[in-house]
Amino acid sequence: MMLPATRLTALTAFAAAMGANDVASAQVMAVRVDPADISRVLVVSDRGGPRPLKAFDGSVIDAAPGPSGRLVGAIVAHRPAKKGAPRVFRLHVLEADGATYRTVDHVQKFVFSPDARYVAVIRGAGYEGGPGFFPESTEIFGLYGPDIGPINGLEKATDIDWSIFSDDGLVLLAQVYEGRTTILEYILETRVVVPTQYLGLHFSPDGRYYYLTPGEALRARLCEAGLPHDSCVRVYERNGWRALRLPLDPSLRRPLGWTDAQRMLLANERSHDGQVVDVRTAQTKQTVKAIDWRWSSRPGFVVQQPGDNANFRRLGKPEVRALAQQ
Repeated sequence: MMLPATRLTALTAFAAAMGANDVASAQVMAVRVDPADISRVLVVSDRGGPRPLKAFDGSVIDAAPGPSGRLVGAIVAHRPAKKGAPRVFRLHVLEADGATYRTVDHVQKFVFSPDARYVAVIRGAGYEGGPGFFPESTEIFGLYGPDIGPINGLEKATDIDWSIFSDDGLVLLAQVYEGRTTILEYILETRVVVPTQYLGLHFSPDGRYYYLTPGEALRARLCEAGLPHDSCVRVYERNGWRALRLPLDPSLRRPLGWTDAQRMLLANERSHDGQVVDVRTAQTKQTVKAIDWRWSSRPGFVVQQPGDNANFRRLGKPEVRALAQQ
């Protein structure tokens, strides 16, 4: 099948920007911290896996693949150079072969933009003795272009995510929690922070739906803890005020993201069982054996079949929006 000229040009330009010799190079599909050695990152690509990507001189706190499949991000708590000094939390953006693409210090959370051009981060000082950090700034760094820099008005953001649902292009959503949760949006084209009435920030790729994790729903007082019949996962339409009625198993308390514009994957926190739920039709499309990996939502989710540790496959249709916008 012949690709349209515009798509072919876009793919060629995208590959050149990545420094690749051809568009058939390995695409990273899933990432996780090595459970046997927390200083290592494991990846699964379209060429197989899992395989080690890189070992660090510290503990990997978080790792995730970029939507292009060419880059991987990992936050590493590096050992201090001087005894008694605090650890340095550094974001490493790696290429698919493990080479360092760029680094950013004092990063507590990060998320790649859907078009793979930027990475947004929350910077701040981590504190010892438990999970958490003190947010100090929200910044956007360029991966294939100039840095945007700090965003005024989002200094105390506690969580961030990207979406594409504006006529002006990319939108960075930020959650601020100071007694109550407020969702703000930053439209990259206009560089303006705008308050919203959204209850959450995990939007589907087309921007029509978003979900709240159980922890977010509890903080927003949208559900009660300990209800056996209620998973506490909440899904809303973008402009809706009432949660959608979905056939969720009460044990599915961990949303893993969107497989495409209207299907989301949820997992049992203990057994790894998962369900793919179509939020538009309120039907369970597939039951899967999910594993504890971070998936790239644009190429498709990777799932593990029961009884086969090496059997990875894609779930859902590839999302080509990022390439089409090049």
